[in-house]
This record gives sequence, structure tokens and C-alpha cells, in this order.
Amino acid sequence: MAGEKVLVVEDKPEMIRTITDCVLEPQGYVALVALNGEDGLRMALSEDPDLVILDLRLPKMSGLEVLRTLRELRCSVPVIVITAYGSEEVVVRALRLGADDYLAKPFELDEMLKVIERVLDKSKQEKERVRLSRELEKSVQELSKKLELVLHSIDEGLFSVDRELRILTFNPAAEKILGWREGEVVGRPCTEIFGEDDASYQEALLSEAMRKAQPVTSVKEGYPVTNKYGRRIFITSSVVPLLDLDGQVVGAIVAFRDVSADVELAHMKSGFISMVSHELRSPLSHIIASTELIREADLSRDQQQDLLNIIHAQSNRLNKFVEQILDVSLLEAGVIKAERKPVALKPLIGQIVEAFELKADTHRFEVTALQGPTIVVGDESKIHTVLTNLVDNAVNYSPEGSRISIEVNDGDEEVVISVIDEGIGIPAAQLERIFERFHRVNAGDNQEQYGYGLGLYISKRLIEIQGGSIWAESELGRGSRFSFSLPKWSPVSDEQVSEENSA
Repeated sequence: MAGEKVLVVEDKPEMIRTITDCVLEPQGYVALVALNGEDGLRMALSEDPDLVILDLRLPKMSGLEVLRTLRELRCSVPVIVITAYGSEEVVVRALRLGADDYLAKPFELDEMLKVIERVLDKSKQEKERVRLSRELEKSVQELSKKLELVLHSIDEGLFSVDRELRILTFNPAAEKILGWREGEVVGRPCTEIFGEDDASYQEALLSEAMRKAQPVTSVKEGYPVTNKYGRRIFITSSVVPLLDLDGQVVGAIVAFRDVSADVELAHMKSGFISMVSHELRSPLSHIIASTELIREADLSRDQQQDLLNIIHAQSNRLNKFVEQILDVSLLEAGVIKAERKPVALKPLIGQIVEAFELKADTHRFEVTALQGPTIVVGDESKIHTVLTNLVDNAVNYSPEGSRISIEVNDGDEEVVISVIDEGIGIPAAQLERIFERFHRVNAGDNQEQYGYGLGLYISKRLIEIQGGSIWAESELGRGSRFSFSLPKWSPVSDEQVSEENSA
């Protein structure tokens, strides 16, 4: 207890000596003295005492006025008032103004000491309570900031609901996945956010988790929902019930992630397996049937030659398919690298057109380019592969007798090569996915799908590893234009290429 400062506001010297010499100093308290109300108020505000012993009858300013002013100034120092016996009404007024305790004259010294210790203990407890409360509030604020940071940085979408399934919170990942802003969804039923047709499964998960008061997880393969912009996506989710301090369910938190890419990949794998089995079975059936006829049937030389041509064509088809599968594997593994050397485009294009004119004499080929050489920086064999793929697609997708054009546009820093056909075109919905692996165009004509869905994907990767880009433009029923760009050769680029190759 020793060391606390006690301010005694009293105008009678004998009372001052009694309090300071007989009560305070023997117990180790530091005594401060004020002889009137004004000095008492000033010292209470300036000396920061731990306790004020305040006589109510003082010169210059009464004890009640001192007490009232201290509390109006939000000074919370504990105050013990001293009053004459029989002044109960004045004591009540003092207690209502914020006095902590009182002593009525005459009093015993032991009684005063007990009141002082009781008030100081109470004051210490209150200060400790305030300190702990502030620390707790600070800790809660820090924890809230950390929790908010976690919720805002986590990759999974998170939202919480009350028992009526109204949304309470909605983190940035949820905004990104579903397209809604938090301010747009808070307070609304989750059925409005997920769409009436898709919300039943989500609502069932939430209801089950809150009914059982246990976490619930959705099906592993995901379930469809519609985002704000009407796009169908697939999500998986886990629902955890929220409990209050009494263990009662008051809502739930949903953690979910977008698995649309996984679902799409699973569909692609399934389609790829089906496509592979078909592409292998069809040519193998032709080869087996042709060899059996040659072995067992009595055929003329011309008939045998026709069957050998079938075997040769189907073997080439199989070989091309296997080569494309291998190319995709090597490209994705990063094994295939591109040379960066000067490549003259016109002779290369001439070779490809000449080969197609011999093979596809049902089409007309046209090359448009400026006079003079056009040289790019790239890998000649890979440019040859890309152009061959694009021209081959143009032949397959356009009617007999139509024109296939190859245009070369020479820019300042790059050269753009385009292959244009007059064919069936590509539906707008499929155009943005045309360069995806295993994607095959469903053009709506008699032939549902063309090729293996690998040629354009391989072309895209081959152009990109040469520092170029590739794109497509098309209008259904009016043909397509496939273009790719490559860096234009210049003396400066040649020096850079030489340095890269030497490195």
C-alpha cells in the first residue's frame, strides 16, 4: 500500500496533523495538503493523487463544488468526503456527485484507515479492470485485423449466413468467383445469389450443417451454380455451423472454390479417351480388312494396289495422330525449343503451296506479299509446321473450288502471316476456345467434328516459343482468317539473336 499519494483538503490545522501524522505517514502514504477548496481543486488536477480526502466545508470553494468540478472535468480520482455528524443529506448529494465513500466526524483513526484502504483497493481493482479491458479490446482489434487479412487473402471463397440463410459476410475470393460485390449481397438470401435453379443444393447443405450442428461437405466433383453474369460454373463447398456461447446454432460459414477447370479437364480427358479409341480403331479396321483381303481373296493387281493405297493412307493417318500426341507431350514438358535464326518467308510459303497444289488440286491457292524479301526471326521447321497446319485446316474446312489465300503483311517490328479460306467458318461461341488442347469445332454441318483438336494447339505453342502470337477471326458461313506474327529480322535483332544463341 505504501507510496500512494493522498491529497488532504482541509482548513483546520489540528485535523490535518491528525490525518497526516497519525494515519497516512505511519502507513507509508505520501501526504499532500491543501487549505482551501480552490487549492484543493488545482492540486487534484495537477499533482495526480491516488486519493483525495475532502472536507465538505471549506473556504473559497465548498467540497461539493470541488467534487462537482472534478467530475465535470472527467477526473476519476477516488474521493472520500468528511462531514459533520448528522449531515446525511449532504453525504447523499456528495455520493451522487461521485464520491467513493465518506466519514462522519468524529471518527476513529482505525475507521479512517479502513475506509482509505477500501477505497484505494477498489480504485486499484477498477484501474486493473480498465487496463485489462483495454488490452482485451486491443487484442480483439488485432485479432479482427488478422482474421480480416486472412479472409481477404485466402484463395477460397468464404461467406457466412444467419439461420434464415441471409448473407452476413462475403470475402474478395467469393466476389471474384461469383461476380457479386459484398455490398450487393449482404442481407440478401443466398438463394438470390446462387440463382433459384441452382440454390436448392446449396440450401440443402446449409440446412443439413445447421440441423446436425456438424460440418458438411459437398460432392467431390462439384455442383453447378450461376454467377452474377449468367455464366455456369462448378464449385465444391464445405459448410461449418456457427455456434454461440451456449452451443446454439446461429448460422454457418461456407468455404468454396471454383472447380470448373477440373470439371472441364475431366470432360476433356473423357472426350480424349473416346476420340483416341475412335481414331485408332477406324484406321486399324481399314488396315486389318485390307490385309485380310490381300491375303485371302483372289484379287487383280489393280485391286491389290487400291488396297495397298488404303493401308498406306490409314498408316499415315495413324502416324500423324501419334506424332501430334508426342508433340503435345514434348511441348508441355518444355522439351521442344525453338531456334532464333533469319528465315525467308516467301520461299517457305512457296514450298508449302506447291505441295498442297499437288495434293489438293480441288482448291485455288493465292499468295499476297510485297515485293522483295521478307525475313523473320524464328525456327524454319516450326514455321513450316504451323503454316502446313493452317493451310491443311483451310482445305478441310472449305468447299471444293474455293480459294485459299496466304497474305504476308510486313510491319516495322513484326511480320503477320494470314491464311484465309472461304469455308464454313467457326461459330462465335467456339472461336475463343479454338486454340485449346483437344478442342474440336462443331460446325453444325454434316461432319460434326474435324481433326484431333491438336493441330491449332500445337501451332499456338510453336508460335509462342518463337516470341510470336496467333489468333483467329471468323464469320459463320463466310470463312475464317488465321493469323500469326513473328519478330521481323533486322541487323539489330540479328546481333541480339547471335548473343542469345551463343549464350
